[in-house]
Amino acid sequence: MSDRMFDNFGWFVAGLVIGGVLGLLYAPETGEETRKKIVQTSKTASSELIKKVDELKKAIGEAIKIEDEIILEEEK
Repeated sequence: MSDRMFDNFGWFVAGLVIGGVLGLLYAPETGEETRKKIVQTSKTASSELIKKVDELKKAIGEAIKIEDEIILEEEK
């Protein structure tokens, strides 16, 4: 499951980069307007990245908890 999560996270980041590049290439706005959009998009991407990192931390914590439970069961 964790490998799948890393794959999804990688695709998410790749999508952000590709979308940003395409947005810049096809932007009909002036430089100032484009810079404002870049700032806004960066803030949005940053908050999404933080959410994904938090989800990853939670998943890792759950995996460690399950692993600890398995180890305790084996020790009995």
